[in-house]
Amino acid sequence: MDENVSPSPKLTDWETLANATSTFVQELLLAKEEAEKRADALQLEVYAWKSALKAKDDEMLTMQRLSSDDLASATSRLAVVQRDYGSVKDDNPLLYCLIDGDGHIFSENHLVQGRQGGLEAARLLTDGLTAYMSDRAGLNMQGRPKVWVTVFLNKSGLTNVLSGNGVCTADTFNAFLQGFNNASPWFSVNDVGHGKEAADAKIHEHLRVLTRNPQIVQVFFAGGHDNGYTTTLNYLQTEGLLDKVTLLRGYEALGYELRILRLPEVKLDGVFMADKLQSLRPKPKPPSASISPADFESFRSLPQKSNPEAIPAGSKPLTIPIQPLSKLNPRPCTLHYLSRCRDGAKCTNGHHYQLSAEHLVELRANARNSPCKASVQGKCSKSGDCPWGHVCPNGSSCKLVNQGKCKFPADMHPNQPNQRNNGRGNHRKT
Repeated sequence: MDENVSPSPKLTDWETLANATSTFVQELLLAKEEAEKRADALQLEVYAWKSALKAKDDEMLTMQRLSSDDLASATSRLAVVQRDYGSVKDDNPLLYCLIDGDGHIFSENHLVQGRQGGLEAARLLTDGLTAYMSDRAGLNMQGRPKVWVTVFLNKSGLTNVLSGNGVCTADTFNAFLQGFNNASPWFSVNDVGHGKEAADAKIHEHLRVLTRNPQIVQVFFAGGHDNGYTTTLNYLQTEGLLDKVTLLRGYEALGYELRILRLPEVKLDGVFMADKLQSLRPKPKPPSASISPADFESFRSLPQKSNPEAIPAGSKPLTIPIQPLSKLNPRPCTLHYLSRCRDGAKCTNGHHYQLSAEHLVELRANARNSPCKASVQGKCSKSGDCPWGHVCPNGSSCKLVNQGKCKFPADMHPNQPNQRNNGRGNHRKT
């Protein structure tokens, strides 16, 4: 047989087909192996998800059981609290009356009666507030409510005003306060003394805190003459507590900002004065040939200023302020009391106040918080007589000067620490 004879075409085709088949089978086996591995991985993943889902279901069931128990317990506690709250509110209701005694002065008819007048004023106040609440629609109180009254005032300042107007003497006023205090264990008069905003801070806190007391069904606030209480009343409105507040009227005039709140009002006839008091300027003593020590002490007690101006005829009588200077309207004229006011009768600030030594100290301290305009321009020639500030009160610790926001120029800030404005245009360590 000839070795050079080539294979037949059919044999070649079969060999090609066999090779292709073998390759296909191998690829199929590899794909099967990969599919089996993927199936195992998926089974593990499904198992993990099932386990996690079962754990979550168990947790949810546990939480539901606990929530049901907690809800039942909370509901039971709430019922107890509501029962106790209703019992306290209905069985022992309180009407709280908060009085700014410097702005709501008791009537002259009661003041002149001393202790008996204090007892009578307390009775009228109690009966009037109780009757007002009884007439209100929707009020459900068991029995007669207790009336709790707190008065804050500057006793010495108010005594001077009353005696200066000839209403009553200091002894009679003391007897009146004693009778008012003794009228009930729930009545108290608190002397806050002199000082700016002395009574305001206490009144603000009493309003803010006691309106939340569930046993107090209504707060009667006698301070409608002063717009300074608007901030606290706005806060109570935000907290949903303003409906517990009723204005107890004294003076006919009501602060503008308080009128906007449209609070309910109650006026008890004969309890408070309807008009503000003014103290007339005392008549000068006739001149004498000699000056006694008593005359010298009286002179020292009077407010001192340079070039005092005479008060023209027909001007306002001198008024002794019992409120902080910041609340006086018009504001006291700084130049009139501490230097010299060139505007005279045209000045829009007040010249008619009889200021105490404490007032003058406060007025001077306030003036030093404003820079001297003449000194800024290098033209101040008053030296120690100038009432305005020549040095920033914050001294070298002022944080606004570097930001360009301080009203005092940079050259009015001392370089040395612990220095303050002494009103003389120089720098001195305190």
